[in-house]
Amino acid sequence: MVKVIKALIATIVYDLKRVTNVWFRTENASGYLLEAGYLSSEVCNEIYNKVKTLLSNSNDLQSGIFIDKRGWLGHDEGMIDIKNIDHFMPELTGFINIDDILYKLKSFTHKKIRIESIHCYYNHGVTNTRRLHVDSHTKSQYKAFIYITDVLSEDYGPYCYVPNSANFTITRYFSIIKNFCAKKPLTDFDNKINRMKMKQLCGPKGSLIVSNQNGAHRGWPQKKNRERMLIALNLVEH
Repeated sequence: MVKVIKALIATIVYDLKRVTNVWFRTENASGYLLEAGYLSSEVCNEIYNKVKTLLSNSNDLQSGIFIDKRGWLGHDEGMIDIKNIDHFMPELTGFINIDDILYKLKSFTHKKIRIESIHCYYNHGVTNTRRLHVDSHTKSQYKAFIYITDVLSEDYGPYCYVPNSANFTITRYFSIIKNFCAKKPLTDFDNKINRMKMKQLCGPKGSLIVSNQNGAHRGWPQKKNRERMLIALNLVEH
């Protein structure tokens, strides 16, 4: 009970801050943006080939690189998460133009943003993914995704987002209480309303997605013969 009360109080404080921020400054209320053509096909192909080489030859791993084969409570099993991919590929930060991504985030928040880590996610036939959830109820977290392979339909496992779900809603508080009573993680956000509003963010290789992770999101299950590679930047306020 103490845990859920703390979560509710922290969420109220977070929502009050957001309402105040929006009152004084226009923000991207949808919680996401999608921009095609952020990287060229040639750059995407170069990144793809280097990552595949890394995965095929573990002797090339450098200090600080961590490869995690996901399987969170049975979800995302088979997804490969390469943390600190920029240690293996230092030119990556030049390709993706971090300053420009941080500039785009000014439409989401007036606070300064720093990069916490850069990952590469590789999915091949990942058919069981985590349902709609939020990363946090209590502090702002953002991610920027760049598709390195084409994600042209739901078969490829697109990133999905529920517009406006990072804003104040009674649904958020109801979900926290419901999850607590059902002994589920408090960050679960899967319900009929959110499933109806959810958008599948598809795009060709090189597409950029910037996302407020306090909103409801998920990765869509792939078909067995499809692959998806993307670069993910973890971004936090400081």
